[in-house]
Amino acid sequence: MAWAKSPNKRDVGSSGWLSLVDHSIDVTAVAEALLRMPTIRARLSSLAGRVLGDIDVARLCFFTGLHDAGKVNRGFQARLRNENPNCGHIGPLWSLLKSPHFDRSHRKLQKEVRGALMKSRWSAWFGGIASERELWGVILAHHGSLPADAPHVKGRIWRQTDEYDPIAELHRLATVVSQMVTAAFDDDGRTVPDRPRFQHALAGFVTLADWLGSDDTVFRPSAADVPSGRARIPWSRRLATRLVNRRGIDPSDGRLAARQQPNDFVELFPGYDDPRPAQAELLRASLPEPGQVIVLEAETGSGKTEAALIHFLRLFQAGEVDGLYFALPTRAAAVQIHGRIHGMVRRWLGCAAPPVGLAVPGYLRVDDADPGTRLPDQYAVLWPDEVQDRGWAVENPKRYLSGTVMVGTIDQLLMG
Repeated sequence: MAWAKSPNKRDVGSSGWLSLVDHSIDVTAVAEALLRMPTIRARLSSLAGRVLGDIDVARLCFFTGLHDAGKVNRGFQARLRNENPNCGHIGPLWSLLKSPHFDRSHRKLQKEVRGALMKSRWSAWFGGIASERELWGVILAHHGSLPADAPHVKGRIWRQTDEYDPIAELHRLATVVSQMVTAAFDDDGRTVPDRPRFQHALAGFVTLADWLGSDDTVFRPSAADVPSGRARIPWSRRLATRLVNRRGIDPSDGRLAARQQPNDFVELFPGYDDPRPAQAELLRASLPEPGQVIVLEAETGSGKTEAALIHFLRLFQAGEVDGLYFALPTRAAAVQIHGRIHGMVRRWLGCAAPPVGLAVPGYLRVDDADPGTRLPDQYAVLWPDEVQDRGWAVENPKRYLSGTVMVGTIDQLLMG
């Protein structure tokens, strides 16, 4: 069996080991849940230049589920046992997929790998070899950098032994993922979008799906009460649906609450006087066209914050956006205004309000709860019970733009 993650124990398969098939099922289930979000699907459609149908979505989920397929190689499996620390899982697979041609000594291996990945069933999804290669580059870039050749791609790490067959494990993985997304193999005469802007967004989507699907506090290794293999599919799908809701990625509850809010300044901001001119203008203006940018320039104290929140509320009500990033010039300003933004969002949306996180490195703050505490391993954060899931996006600066409502600095936005 191929493994995806180990608890740093050499006794393979003991408690805490997560199989590659199970991990891929989890990530595929998260990808499906994310693509049920209307705004995520609409954004990808816009960047693709056409509406993404159910077949498109199934195909994207299929490839997302294969993001870690390179882990089947024997070198990476030895790495999980602390026996081969230098062998990765991206380069060895990329070296076999990036080119339609390979040197003679590895041509047979290249054909076996592509066959195990069911290439005969998806080769018609692309307009050409270049589009196919670019899509694999996007899928394998889920750790944040473009895939690179592996110097140790030699056939040894793909060779079958008496105990383990990487090619057979690769085919087993592709088969299970394909059974989750059967619609992907329907023929609608269209190919996978290959616009660069779409591919850039897809890379971020795969990364997000992998982040969420790798959370071992949710998607646990198989045990007496946790299924494995095909039996895990409905279990993972249920957890994925709950997860995107609990972490605020699914904004449907908040949007329903937002649509109950009046289009009246005094009711939206109790205790305030009549709206300033810019605030009143935003309340009565038509919603902007896609891609339109609205610039409001005014002196300090003129009500720009409230105007911006009015703009967000109206777009959120209309289903045009799922969240808000409120960018300030300095860390101090972001820290100061975070509580104010949270108070307004909470007043409008009540218990359906999405998490409001502080996107400032060094802080672990969400809503008005006590700050989180980073545990010694530097990966886990201890939160007050009431915000355990709500604080997920502020645990790491890489996740800041995954949050629903985030208050941070301009540089975080630009670097994101």
